[in-house]
Amino acid sequence: MPEKTETKPNYILPILSTIFITYMTFNPNKLTKVPSIIKLFAKTDTDLSYKNYIPSIPNNLSSIWELSQLEYRLREIEALTNISSNKKEEEINKIIQKAKEIMEDGKINAEILHKFPEYLDELNKGGVLSKIKGIFSFVNFIWLLAILGLMISIGPVIFMAIGTFISTLYGAIIYPIVMFLYETELYILFGYLISDILICDGMKVNKEWGLYISLTGTGFLMLLFSYSIKLEDLLDKEKERSKVPYGLLTTILYFSLSVYFNSKLFSFITTMNFYTFLGFFAQCFGLCYVIGFKSRHDLYRVALTSFVLMTFYIIIRALNIYNYYFELFRSPIQIFGALTYFLGMLIYSSKYIDEEKFSYGERQIIFIVSLLLFLFFGNYYNLQSLINTIYVFAVLYIMEKNVEFFSKIEGSLWILIFLISLILWICSFYLHKHPGLIVSIFVGS
Repeated sequence: MPEKTETKPNYILPILSTIFITYMTFNPNKLTKVPSIIKLFAKTDTDLSYKNYIPSIPNNLSSIWELSQLEYRLREIEALTNISSNKKEEEINKIIQKAKEIMEDGKINAEILHKFPEYLDELNKGGVLSKIKGIFSFVNFIWLLAILGLMISIGPVIFMAIGTFISTLYGAIIYPIVMFLYETELYILFGYLISDILICDGMKVNKEWGLYISLTGTGFLMLLFSYSIKLEDLLDKEKERSKVPYGLLTTILYFSLSVYFNSKLFSFITTMNFYTFLGFFAQCFGLCYVIGFKSRHDLYRVALTSFVLMTFYIIIRALNIYNYYFELFRSPIQIFGALTYFLGMLIYSSKYIDEEKFSYGERQIIFIVSLLLFLFFGNYYNLQSLINTIYVFAVLYIMEKNVEFFSKIEGSLWILIFLISLILWICSFYLHKHPGLIVSIFVGS
């Protein structure tokens, strides 16, 4: 391939592609007008899913409670003898329809509703239903690995094909066409069209596995975004402004797909992409993994954002506010929010970081107070994802301070830590010996 002259970042195609996909996610009735790639190779069925072959099983306490109430009501209706069969069937259909709305997907009827406690027990004991769900979870993981493999290998494979197979066997006809597409960059437009169509293909079929088709198209789209906006600029610290349009467009794209598929996978990808855009950094260098922030400003920006987001989720839980969008991103925000915030605070509290505004002791107080406050509210409002991440960083903090202890830190600090720890131990022991003190706060004396 001849060397191309340096070009400026092209934002037009990434913007148009993002607008198109976002529009389709909120106007799915328009999807029928988009041509299909998948249908050229395989037949698709919008109702085809392994969940249609097994009973619909609730996976949260509220759904279990609602279904148990419906099952009780179903038994009452079936036991009635003073109403007509048509009226009884109508009432039963209403109950089944309500059950379908609760479960959203899967097979459910009157018989399954009566037996759902048995199915739930079988699922918990690792029966056939559990094995089926486990196998398909494994299949989805393999599919995800395949998507990552395709993203990594598609570029080299294309260049190898162009450089050897096409140029050698079909040079007289195909090679000039390929060179024309390369020189005019029409191949980029072709790549965007294929990726957008692939994303729409996934949106047309069953959401259970269609999201992996859309994720494949999205992966290719990210590569095209990187090419159009210039990957070298995205990696160049002096040209970090190129990260802004890339980060905004990819976050909007992933967010819209998260909403359409109601997918935790997409919501986690969206959140991870958002934090990468803010300045969170993770990269593998052979046997060394580097996770953190490229600059002090990135650390402050990410930590502050995480603090605000975690506080926001605690407030909406305190006010008992339920919102579809908030709930979709609750777990990823709690996990990534706690991870990035406490990682930033862990770095900030280190003896080996230069900090003029706060002393070493003051930074320890900031970390410990933050950890205890978020741990308290996490336990109080049962934010399990937040709690688990905090426990990990509590252990890492202790390990870090243990290393610093052998670096000739003043003994007075450790005396203070010992005294505080002893007081906390005594308080914890006392509260467990007198649980009525805490219970009376919430239920009255």
